[in-house]
Order: sequence, then C-alpha cells, then structure tokens
Amino acid sequence: MTRQERTIAIAVLIPLLYGLQIYFTQGSFILPFPLNELIFFIVAVVFGIQLYKFRFLESVFSLAFAFFQLLSSEVFWSFLLQQETLTELADGPLLGLASILSYTLLVIWGGISLIRPTDKVRSSVFIPFLALISAGLIFRSEPLIILSALVPFIAHFKYKELAPYHLLWLLFALLETMRLAMLAWAH
Repeated sequence: MTRQERTIAIAVLIPLLYGLQIYFTQGSFILPFPLNELIFFIVAVVFGIQLYKFRFLESVFSLAFAFFQLLSSEVFWSFLLQQETLTELADGPLLGLASILSYTLLVIWGGISLIRPTDKVRSSVFIPFLALISAGLIFRSEPLIILSALVPFIAHFKYKELAPYHLLWLLFALLETMRLAMLAWAH
C-alpha cells in the first residue's frame, strides 16, 4: 500500500470510526459529514506536499479546489466567526461565490488530469466528466456530482498515469456519498 493509499484509507476510516463510536455510545450511527471539506483539504495538502515535484498543476488545482470548497462551507466559518457575523456571511453572496469558484477549479483540475492533445480517446473522457458535473450543478443533483468525480477515478484503470491523483477523486466521491447518505437518512 502506497503512502497515498494509506492517506485515503485513514481519511475514510476516521469518519467511519467516529460514526461507530457514536453508535456504540448513543445508539445512532452519525458520520461527521460537515467536516468533509476539512478532511478533503487536509488530504489535498498531504498529496500536494508529496507530489508537487511530479504533478505540479494537479497539485495546485486540487489544493485550490479543496481550499475554496472549505471556504464555501458554513461549518468552517462557524469555528471562526460569531453567530451574527456567520448569519450575515450565510445571507450574502460570498459563500456562493466561493462554491462557484471551487467547482470551476474542479473542472479545470479534471481538464488538466484528463485532456491530452496527443491522445484524443483520453481527452474524450473529459466530456462525460464535464457533462455530469454540469448537470449535477445545474440540477443540484449530488449523485451526478459524485458520478462526475468517479470518471477520472475509473479512467485510471485505462490510463495508469492518472495515479495517484485518482485516489483524491475517489476520496471526494466517497465523502460526498457519506454526506448524501447521512442527509437522506436524516429525512
């Protein structure tokens, strides 16, 4: 198991173990999904530190996506701001703009990962990625966003040079699936 695989395994196991701990102490299984952005940011930083010499652009754009995704999270700001200020922030346009910027950076990161002018077949993999993420954002469909993140992960099985960043795409999909499952279970 590589360092990156261990990092992803730990990043997935921590919320699961937290959920199990809550289950055994309180009788209900609850994943800490509001912390997904922080978990993803920390893992993106670890990947960036380990891989920036070999995959500079992917490191920069994955880190930028993770950073702006974190900035678009109300939970993140709740640790830093007073309630009144947090309410003003939530009612204003800044969180929405950070979210739009984060998904724009996600699309650029996907393009950097998938598009190769010398390989038209590999470049064509970007089309379903872009279509799924666009549809997911337009229709506010989390499952489509999750599927879009799985496109670069699945493409790794044909294009091995997508490794190890394919694991970061998988982590994003897993964390979003955990969020979707907890929100669906709560309703």
